[in-house]
This record gives sequence, C-alpha cells and structure tokens, in this order.
Amino acid sequence: IERILEELGLIAFFNRYKQFTNYEFDLTGFFRLLIYGRILNPSSKIDTTRQNDDYYIPVIKDMYSYNIYDTLDFIYDYKNSIINKINKSLTHSFGRTTNIIYYDVTNFYFEIGHPDDDIINDDGTVTKGIRKNGVCKEERKLPIVQMGLFMDEQGLPISLEIFPGNTLDHLTMIDALKNTVNQLNMKRFIFVGDRGMHRGNNTAY
Repeated sequence: IERILEELGLIAFFNRYKQFTNYEFDLTGFFRLLIYGRILNPSSKIDTTRQNDDYYIPVIKDMYSYNIYDTLDFIYDYKNSIINKINKSLTHSFGRTTNIIYYDVTNFYFEIGHPDDDIINDDGTVTKGIRKNGVCKEERKLPIVQMGLFMDEQGLPISLEIFPGNTLDHLTMIDALKNTVNQLNMKRFIFVGDRGMHRGNNTAY
C-alpha cells in the first residue's frame, strides 16, 4: 500500500501541502492511517486511529485521535488538487486512458430521525443540508446522500461528487463534470451513462 501511495505521488503531496496549513500534527501519518485502515480493516474514523498500534511499527508517534477530523478537513479543502495529482500520476506512470468515461449515481442512507436543515449564512447565502429525503436505492424511508462516480475505461475511479439526497440523478451530471472532470484537461472522450442521464440539458452539454 505504501509503495502505491508513493508511486501516485500522494506522500510527497501531503508532505508538501502541509506547509500551507498551520497543522503541527503528523498530517501524512493520519492520511496513511486512513488508507491502511480502509483497505485492511474498515471501521469508523475514530476506531481507525485505534489501529495505529496494531502495525509492526506504529504509523503515528504522538497520537491525538481527533486530528483524524482535521485530516478529513484538509482532504476536503484540497480535494481537486488531490484528484489532479492522482490523475497525472495514473496517466504518466500507469498508462491511464480516458477515451471513454463512465458515470453513474447511487445513494446511501443515514439512520437519523430528521433530514439536515438548510442553513442561512450571515451574508444571506444558503448552505444546503446534505442528508435529505429522496428516492433511496434500497427503498429506505431515511435521509440519503447522492454520490456520483466517474470511472475510466480501465475501471479505475476518476472522481466522485456528493449531492443532497433530494437531487435527482440526472441533475447531478453537469455539476459533477464541471467540478472535477472538466478541470483535468482531458482530451475528447465518449461519455457513457444510463438512459436517465441522456436528456435535455445534459445531452446539449
């Protein structure tokens, strides 16, 4: 796993980009821990930090578990830069081709009593809640989140986007393309989606 992270340039990326923050904790170590845990022993984020001492050599020396959430903030803030780095590495070192790009949407539910409220900010703008009532793929009557995923022709993920659960599948496509794929400077490609994606504005776009 470590070798793959290095060949993708992610270890160097996290070490370099940490300089743009005021984080004093081991940002790269927490990133490693998240990846190792997700592959080897999936668990909650906090439980993932408890796996630190299970490795032959602990990944992080000075452990403060809640820094895992600071790491997630960093990943969110630099998401597009991370995706861009991965794409460049896969293209130049591993021969990724994107003549065909696949897109589909799924959703996942949360066992909570009520959907998220929208928040009105001080400047009058609205931050939409993400967990909303919608059409659940598993037919649960619970708040859901929509996730759109792009894959290349080798079956490797390109990027994913998250949308409020009350967003219809076909309404995610243009924003998902704009947010990541369009910024990767890919050449002309064939877009493949299910029948619901190919309608009106989507086809024109």
